[in-house]
Amino acid sequence: YISYTIKPGDSMWDLSIKYGIPMAELLKVNNMNENSLLSVGQKIKIPVHNIAVQERVSEKHGEYLDWWTEAQYVFPINKIATVTDFQTGKRFQIKRTTGAFHADCEPLTTKDAAIIKEVWGGQYSWKERAVIVEVDGRKIAASMASMPHDVEYIKDNNFNGHFDLHFRNSTRHKDGAISPAHQAQIRIAAGV
Repeated sequence: YISYTIKPGDSMWDLSIKYGIPMAELLKVNNMNENSLLSVGQKIKIPVHNIAVQERVSEKHGEYLDWWTEAQYVFPINKIATVTDFQTGKRFQIKRTTGAFHADCEPLTTKDAAIIKEVWGGQYSWKERAVIVEVDGRKIAASMASMPHDVEYIKDNNFNGHFDLHFRNSTRHKDGAISPAHQAQIRIAAGV
């Protein structure tokens, strides 16, 4: 842990984004809930996660990182990554904009959105595909569906909403269940 002193205007949400820690975790380690008030000068604990680099099967494959204990810390909210479609090798940039059970992401630009559409055969789809997510020099095995839905943060990328990006053991928002189809694609990307 590191210690942080609350400054004017701070919120637990903003601090969770700044330090790449899920807000639920930040609240829990500080014995708080979403209704807890912060005071200027108050000291809180910020968890620090050092995620060890795992061996990859080959240069083409990604690390097989668990969502809950590893991947969400390597790829936190607001982080930009380069995605490579495992089958075609096509690459595009994305930003993780939210997501607790898996990463909710958006294409960075209209060009990235066009590449995504091209990879899925000319139209966005719920069909899962094996992908490699490259973030801070690390390559992580993942599975992506390209269908835009729900909340949108990036307004000028020609993509109306976000898409789902799953990692080992991540779950669906709707029911908290693991998607066997996404997990199968993640194993392809990891080579396991």
